[in-house]
Amino acid sequence: MKNSRTNLFLATLIHNINEMEKSGTSQAIPITVVVAGQIITGEAVSESEYFSHDFTSPWKELFDAVISNPRSEHLNVPEDEFDLEKIPDELKQGFLFLRNAFYINGDKTIPSIGNEGIPIQVRLADIVAFNFGNISFNQN
Repeated sequence: MKNSRTNLFLATLIHNINEMEKSGTSQAIPITVVVAGQIITGEAVSESEYFSHDFTSPWKELFDAVISNPRSEHLNVPEDEFDLEKIPDELKQGFLFLRNAFYINGDKTIPSIGNEGIPIQVRLADIVAFNFGNISFNQN
């Protein structure tokens, strides 16, 4: 599967979030996305910050072994040896990393309102719509 559906603006935003963290100026960006009809709202953070959460930190080593390290091996070659076609499709995928995120179902959130959100990883190619800012509900 080619990654041709990835929104270039979102991919650039995620790249910038990761680069900002490397320079010590990272900040979370409130964002809401639609994936396969499901609304997800949260704060976009760097890959590093995403994997620093209690829920996700146990999976960092696996993510590195399966995605990050193999991708780096393909990308960290001399320019004259670089060949995009040699990179497996699954390593071309980009991800949006969210913290304090919620799934929206009608007028309810999962996890429930009042609880802290959860970390959620979304494949960029699956996002069909987005806006900056979070969706919230008035509690009456």
